[in-house]
Amino acid sequence: MTDEPLIVPPYGPSAVPDNDLDLLRRLVKQFAVQTVVEFGPGRSTYVFLNEGCRVWSYEYDPKYLAKITKALGTHERLTLQPFVNASQVTFEPPPGKVDLVFVDSPSQHHSPGMPKTCRLDVTLAATRLSDRILLHDAKRPGEKGTSAELVRRGWTSVFLKSQLGMFLFERRPCQSSG
Repeated sequence: MTDEPLIVPPYGPSAVPDNDLDLLRRLVKQFAVQTVVEFGPGRSTYVFLNEGCRVWSYEYDPKYLAKITKALGTHERLTLQPFVNASQVTFEPPPGKVDLVFVDSPSQHHSPGMPKTCRLDVTLAATRLSDRILLHDAKRPGEKGTSAELVRRGWTSVFLKSQLGMFLFERRPCQSSG
């Protein structure tokens, strides 16, 4: 595949809307993102690739993984892999530094024992990969619960306005005592 811009598929059910894609583009530039891990490939994958990022994309649904692999699987800056969506999220992590993790999967997943959260298990897995995480669909109550849980665990959380909203989580620097 060449580095010609990819045509982003039209918006459809459970897809990231254009306004949110614009926010992703701005954040990639603002943070000089080179390497992205995303949970939930789709329209965002096209944007990250068009912005020149190296993308590691994970999908739990075998049918959707096959669909996105057919569409983009030969792109030289893209690695598509399955992940196991369970209370203990498992996946093969990418080598090296990850500048940003984008969490947009699984849809409406609530962690056992944490009914007021959504996508918490995947977001916690993301904390092992990067100091900067974006959680999509931040206007929903479950994602708000996930934000509260990450703040409780020592992360900063900023709500970013877009059509569906995003939380930007960043690891707090260690405080020196003295």
